[in-house]
Amino acid sequence: MLAGKAEIVLQNLPTPVTVKMVRVDGGLLKVIPMSSSEKGMLAVSIDETSNFGGNQGVLRIQPNGQVFLN
Repeated sequence: MLAGKAEIVLQNLPTPVTVKMVRVDGGLLKVIPMSSSEKGMLAVSIDETSNFGGNQGVLRIQPNGQVFLN
């Protein structure tokens, strides 16, 4: 569980991996990919949204490095 403005680093995750993100209050989320200068690192920002069409919460990373955001 992360509080607002908190950060976490997940390292050495076996692939394929699925990361599911949910709000405690059941609200909607928007996941925003961020640029990273570190090779092999994926950075994302998670924010609340009121847009049903923009709701996201599942991040999938494939063994070949492909990333899917849903």
